[in-house]
Amino acid sequence: MTFKCSVLLGLLALPGVAQEKPAAPLIPCFSEKGPIAFRVEGVDVPKATVDRFVGIWKIRMPSMSDKTRLRNAIEKGIVPIAALYARYRSEVPEMSKRAWKAYRRLKKGEKWDVVAKEESDDPNRFGTAGSVGIRRRLYTPGLAPPGDLVEDVGFAVPLDGFSQPFATQLGIQIVSARSEEKKADPAETTREILRVLGAWDAEYRAFLQKYPHDGTEAEREAAGAQLQSYKARYRRVIAAARVELLERSYESAFYPFRLKKKR
Repeated sequence: MTFKCSVLLGLLALPGVAQEKPAAPLIPCFSEKGPIAFRVEGVDVPKATVDRFVGIWKIRMPSMSDKTRLRNAIEKGIVPIAALYARYRSEVPEMSKRAWKAYRRLKKGEKWDVVAKEESDDPNRFGTAGSVGIRRRLYTPGLAPPGDLVEDVGFAVPLDGFSQPFATQLGIQIVSARSEEKKADPAETTREILRVLGAWDAEYRAFLQKYPHDGTEAEREAAGAQLQSYKARYRRVIAAARVELLERSYESAFYPFRLKKKR
């Protein structure tokens, strides 16, 4: 029996003999390790993740009180990502496979614009290679607020480099940066940030792949309305998310409706 097994294993290792490829590594909701602070719909949130998001918000809103900063970091940063990851957990294996495929293409030296056009769901992938515009980490009144992880990762990668895939509120993304204008205050330094996006929700992804970029005005208006309906679906998922506390010190950071009632 031992001999037969050895022969079989040897045959499987021979060139030309089909071997099953290992599955693509699952992209986690959060990359940090260590003690768990709480769970959002069953998704573990490590204390280190909370610390990271608090740090992001400290850069974004330096004058904000510690209590308000913690609530914003959790409610506006962590909960949306975890809630959507939990809702579309069954899609994560396929989304991870697709994201790692795009990443490997970039690692091999393929041009960002080509990979973004062929692998991304971002509606901007054709005209601007997935650019999300000139961004900075400091909040500016009257402008769209920075994205919690997009700016954090976008300012960490070297210029013209790119990140590994990571989970965000919109889906799984790979981020790059093309240009930079340095300021005395690092929080005011600007970069053009680009992304390859794998959006949550298979139905939404199919819609984005057929988005009428070159369609008539009426077609683009109809698509825009449909786009808003998918964003509303995301908001409903986030609003419905419930939290299980493992560390009581975080309790005051949540809106009361978020917390699961004790049995």
